[in-house]
Amino acid sequence: MRPAGSRLATRVARYTAYLAIVVCALAGSPLHAQHHRAHVHGVAELQLLQDGEMLSIELRSPALNILGFEHPVEHADYLQAAEQARAKLSDSGSLFRLEGGACQLATVSIDIAGSSNDSAHQRHNDVVASYVYQCKRAGTLQSLSTSIQRVFPSIHSLNVQWVLNHRQGAANINHNQQHIVFK
Repeated sequence: MRPAGSRLATRVARYTAYLAIVVCALAGSPLHAQHHRAHVHGVAELQLLQDGEMLSIELRSPALNILGFEHPVEHADYLQAAEQARAKLSDSGSLFRLEGGACQLATVSIDIAGSSNDSAHQRHNDVVASYVYQCKRAGTLQSLSTSIQRVFPSIHSLNVQWVLNHRQGAANINHNQQHIVFK
């Protein structure tokens, strides 16, 4: 019998593969075609994928929306802004409220490109935050409320795509509408 940590790591890897498939499948959706642009300031993407008892949420945004700037002006200032953003992004409870599902956060992963000395990322940096939840009743997930745009006011439009309980959908969240019902 494998240890619980090993099973969780295997499931997280499987969900990452599923998420890639979902992104490809939803890429042809009208909402995606209309709103998806590579690296658009003021726009971020949120993807939700549920498989069994696991729920994966991924937020992807240009660094400008999260840090206030993209290119490291002064290295110390950039690192300080990156650490502040990492702290805000790590607090999933202040960003998301799920209705139904009885979900508990299992893991958080924050990738702030350009926070190292990798010059390849310094042209258009992105921030990716990934959250994996363990849900006792994933089949009862009903809705998501988010305060991402209050925490990061430079995000004016949040394109959301989901595959939950054998349903898929897409919607746009703005400062006036921050709640999605999964239909």
